[in-house]
Amino acid sequence: MTWEFKLEPTAEQISEIEHILDLCRNVWNFALPQRKDWLNSRKLPVNACSIQQAFILPADAPFPNYHVQAKRLTAAKANFPANWLKLHKKIGRVHQRIADTRKDWHFKLAHHLCDGAGMISGEDLDFRIMAKGMLGQHPLDAGLGQFIHQILPGVCFKREVYYGKVDPRGTSQDCLDCGAAVKKRLERESASVP
Repeated sequence: MTWEFKLEPTAEQISEIEHILDLCRNVWNFALPQRKDWLNSRKLPVNACSIQQAFILPADAPFPNYHVQAKRLTAAKANFPANWLKLHKKIGRVHQRIADTRKDWHFKLAHHLCDGAGMISGEDLDFRIMAKGMLGQHPLDAGLGQFIHQILPGVCFKREVYYGKVDPRGTSQDCLDCGAAVKKRLERESASVP
């Protein structure tokens, strides 16, 4: 015989359950990096050094078990102000609102582009590489990768507009009329074959 029950907690019970789950999440997020660091410190190759960095814990350091991590968490909590969790949640809500507003604008822009075109092409750019250059974090903050690689293709598919990705290497060097490669400086907007 199988029994099914549906929980209908009160608002106070919901608040208490969410508080407990939030504490569990915080403890897990606090403990997980310690375990990963301990494991990664023992994964270095014997015959070569890491090119980037080597995070090495002492060889006699114990595996971070529940009791060790609980002591560290208690010590770490003493350093946080009382309203830190409330502030952290408030900041998270602000970031979520910014992300939602950006995504809404991206969808509106994608629909606007689809209204005026039967075919859309975009360069297949890796914005993570652009963020390391002179543009800094601006392409990542603007969500350009999400727009070019996820939102615009999805809206084009839904609106039955062809969307194609173009290889970004050398596209500004090709003549639009004959396709011949023409070396030019970046400030020139048109290419002509000599």
